[in-house]
Amino acid sequence: MYKIRNIIIPINKQIDLFKALSYKLNIPLDSIEDLEILRNSLDARTKNHLKYNLTLKANICIELKLDNDVQIYKEPQPHLETKHKISDPHPFIIGAGPAGLFAALSLAEKGFQPYIFDRGDCLEDRTK
Repeated sequence: MYKIRNIIIPINKQIDLFKALSYKLNIPLDSIEDLEILRNSLDARTKNHLKYNLTLKANICIELKLDNDVQIYKEPQPHLETKHKISDPHPFIIGAGPAGLFAALSLAEKGFQPYIFDRGDCLEDRTK
């Protein structure tokens, strides 16, 4: 699998991505087995010449020379790691907003039992 950057496609033309990739890499069309769009951005720096700048993931059956635009594709791995050792299995989380709830979820997935504290109004006032 390769990651190919800077595939330029004019916005007003229907162009086959397989042909565009084949042209950019100067390889036969039948050597591209599969491709997927990883990133699609609109380049509007020139007003009359809008174009898409694509990054593709492609399964190509021939060996390619690697450079800035052609790289070996590596699946992104989600990575959460604790930088500090936590001795208490019940860490305190202050605030039950989106960040606090995400922190509690992340800690719970790592085996901790977090306590969540929120400084909102009393429950009777919030439910009216």
